[in-house]
Amino acid sequence: ADRKFLESKPTWFLIVGKPGVGKTTLAKKLADDWHAEIINS
Repeated sequence: ADRKFLESKPTWFLIVGKPGVGKTTLAKKLADDWHAEIINS
């Protein structure tokens, strides 16, 4: 099971939008729900 997980493609989200619409808040909630890391650029 571990090998299958390591060889699988990762699930990722790209969140785009205008300033002040809640992108970071949404990203934090998704990361929490999916036990994921946030990469902010």
